[in-house]
Amino acid sequence: RSNTMKSGIHDQNLLKSTDIADLVFWKGENEVQVQGLVNRLPKKHRQIESIERLVEEIKNCHKPNDLIVIMSNGDFGGLKNHLISNL
Repeated sequence: RSNTMKSGIHDQNLLKSTDIADLVFWKGENEVQVQGLVNRLPKKHRQIESIERLVEEIKNCHKPNDLIVIMSNGDFGGLKNHLISNL
């Protein structure tokens, strides 16, 4: 939500930081920026449309020993608690 993040200045570094991830979900206030990140690697990058749908997608692909990393500077709609109660 910071101006620096919204500017897109970190987009390349964000993409690099997810290189080894199997699946990456993105959300942000700037839909064009988020879609740009997703479009670079559409097979493993997805846009978060809603917290409920995200939880369902993670439930459908999550395996018992998977590591889930959540990076956010806000509550993100209580995502952590939704995941804990659904996984």
